[in-house]
Amino acid sequence: MAITTTAGTGSETTPWWVITNTKCREKPGAGNDSTTARVSIVDPELMISLPREVTRNTGIDVLFHAMEAFIANVATPFTDLFAREAIRLVVENLGAAMDNGKDIEARSRMAWANTIAGIAIGEGKSSTVGIHALGHSIGGQTDAPHGLTMAAVGPAYMAKTWDADIARYAEVTRLPGAARPGLSDEELARKSPEALAGVLEKFGCRVRMRDLGVKEQMINAMTDSAFKTMSGCLNCSLKPLSRSDVVQLYKDSL
Repeated sequence: MAITTTAGTGSETTPWWVITNTKCREKPGAGNDSTTARVSIVDPELMISLPREVTRNTGIDVLFHAMEAFIANVATPFTDLFAREAIRLVVENLGAAMDNGKDIEARSRMAWANTIAGIAIGEGKSSTVGIHALGHSIGGQTDAPHGLTMAAVGPAYMAKTWDADIARYAEVTRLPGAARPGLSDEELARKSPEALAGVLEKFGCRVRMRDLGVKEQMINAMTDSAFKTMSGCLNCSLKPLSRSDVVQLYKDSL
């Protein structure tokens, strides 16, 4: 039985779990059918005492679960339904949940976003992509909040991969309301890094890796860890990423 106390990890609807290896400074994700909850309780009243910062950091994780599920090479029409709705709910409700933790409507909508984004990457069989792989390695090195590690690398990843699927990346720009009238899908797709950065800025988490304690000399170890422990996510990216690509993404995000 899983009882979620944040709108963040989606663990109540996925098989995935994470344990930080403090000796190797790695943060691998794993899971299978045996670690999927048989019963889940999602009660937003359990979240009303969650501090503002934790509300934000876990809420941003929901955003990345949904967005990455939408731009994964294993996305399906089924997972797209959940991903689109979860993105919309986060953009419209995370601010209210941060500003007033007792706003039960905002908490309820964020809890639902968390649940359906989890379905997209869990039971729905889509996946997170390279953003999560890179973010996990940052967390292993620094213990930085998981949501912020993805916020640090997300825009650079979008800038690297936007042309892998023009239609999907254009939709990533539209979903948070960042599309300007008259732009082609290619122009909207090219603006997807800017659209993501705008959402992160809105919630006060437009950060860089150095803000989380990352130093340049950590990049090689983080790259090794990404391929060693999170290759499944890397392999779900629409654009294949080599080791040199990951190193450059880290440098661009530093």
